[in-house]
Amino acid sequence: FPSHDKCPKCNCQDRVKAGKNSRGVQRYICKACGMTYSGETLVKAKRLSCKLKSTQRVQPIENEVLGLVYGTLLGDSSITYPTTTSNPRITSTHGKCQEDWARYKASLLTGLFVKVRECNNKGYGDISITSRSMCHPGLKDVYSLLRGEGPKKVSRAWLNLISEEGLAWWYMDDGSLSYTGASPQIRFHTEGYSWEENELISKWLKDKGYECRVATNKSKGKHYISFNVESSKKWIYRDWE
Repeated sequence: FPSHDKCPKCNCQDRVKAGKNSRGVQRYICKACGMTYSGETLVKAKRLSCKLKSTQRVQPIENEVLGLVYGTLLGDSSITYPTTTSNPRITSTHGKCQEDWARYKASLLTGLFVKVRECNNKGYGDISITSRSMCHPGLKDVYSLLRGEGPKKVSRAWLNLISEEGLAWWYMDDGSLSYTGASPQIRFHTEGYSWEENELISKWLKDKGYECRVATNKSKGKHYISFNVESSKKWIYRDWE
């Protein structure tokens, strides 16, 4: 049978004819689950599915969710237009060891219907965990602020839209913690940003009460942000509630 003739309940193709309805449409009984259906049943189910998806797309993104979105976009996530006629969507890639983190993020990005899946990795490790949201019109303003007509660029306007939990999400994406003896040190691996963007982020963090500096990995010529010991302790032991 063609794939659209599968049982709409269990997808089984094993069926028997069960007469025709009043409009002359052939009816069937599924041998697996006993459901009676016809081509009209499948069409109605598809229309309902499309209607539900259409309803989902017009739901605005809550400000609480946007605060998280801006945080993870500073970290491992990207925002793109998959085609020139669609709305933008958010994507991210994590290692297999971060699968729980990827699924946790997806669970809180309500209204964006983020799908998480495994895929083969062409880089580090064998498996990657990819996340991809639906294309949502509510992300157009986010895209315009972050990218405009060019590549992603950090601005103070963007940073100011990151919520406190979004700040924690950025750390989970890009941060690291190391110890020298009993002294902790927080680093944000912002090597993908320019010196000027790192300075802007550093100033923003200082305004939040964290003493930090922009450092350079001389062998790679890339920049990152390093907290001093006291600010590292403040970060670790702060109440994120």
